[in-house]
Amino acid sequence: MDNYSSYLKLKIKSDRKLASILDKAVNQVGQNLYDMANDALAGAERATWYLSCLTPGYADVCREQSHEDIRYFYGLYQAAHREDVILDMVEIYFKKEIVQISDSAEQSLLASVAQYFADIASERFNKQTLAYFLAIIVLSSRNFKEAVVKAITKSMGTVIGAVSFYGKVQNAALSARKLKRLHPEYYWELYNNKIEMLYHLIESEMSKIIYFIMSGSNDEEELLFLIRELVRNK
Repeated sequence: MDNYSSYLKLKIKSDRKLASILDKAVNQVGQNLYDMANDALAGAERATWYLSCLTPGYADVCREQSHEDIRYFYGLYQAAHREDVILDMVEIYFKKEIVQISDSAEQSLLASVAQYFADIASERFNKQTLAYFLAIIVLSSRNFKEAVVKAITKSMGTVIGAVSFYGKVQNAALSARKLKRLHPEYYWELYNNKIEMLYHLIESEMSKIIYFIMSGSNDEEELLFLIRELVRNK
């Protein structure tokens, strides 16, 4: 499995050589210009929101935005110092889902996970480690890996000017706000870990998983089906 954390840390430290290789690999010349324009527009939009500070009755909006700015730097710090912040975010989600399933569903999940990790001793599979191994399975899927790499490249790429950087903060904030509406429990778990502003890195694929599980008539059955499909398609 790719080490997302190491990749993210290298991007945060502005490894120009790695960035150049990645840009060539995904043909980023035109894409970077497009992303820079979007970042600049988003940054300008977020900057105008601070005008609300001058408007009576909008102090809460100003405080919320200032708080998000601070939280963004908290997230970058966590990304640089955690062993694998991407894995942590996915694992946190499954930890919350697993506590709600029945014993029979848990045993079924353990059986599916054990099938995927056939080279790992069976005693390592238990309720405490189940979320961790489920997260690894999700991160090992090709679609998830590709989406995360693209998100990291876009988010941590070369920044030209404060407005462009602020656009990245804006995009991260909007993603976090969306998660807060969609799945507040998951949002607050990430928030307590100071990484909710990094959710945008996994949003494109993680939101599909959340929607899939939440849309089912039985969340437990949907979770079981999802994992079985992920294991089957490796």
